[in-house]
Amino acid sequence: MADIDAPLSWRMQQDGYLMQINQLRDENADLRKLCAEMWEAIKEHKRVTFAKLLRFGEQLVKLGVIE
Repeated sequence: MADIDAPLSWRMQQDGYLMQINQLRDENADLRKLCAEMWEAIKEHKRVTFAKLLRFGEQLVKLGVIE
């Protein structure tokens, strides 16, 4: 019985790792998009308002980048 459970356990562990990798990839894409939007706003307006900076910080907290 232990021989049968080992491969299943290993596959479940690998699936968990793949899910974590996919989640990190999605979070990284969201963070890249957010930073790109902020950079475009800076280049376009040559400045950033406090409100825009505050929203940027709130989105970083939402993504879990900062607390």
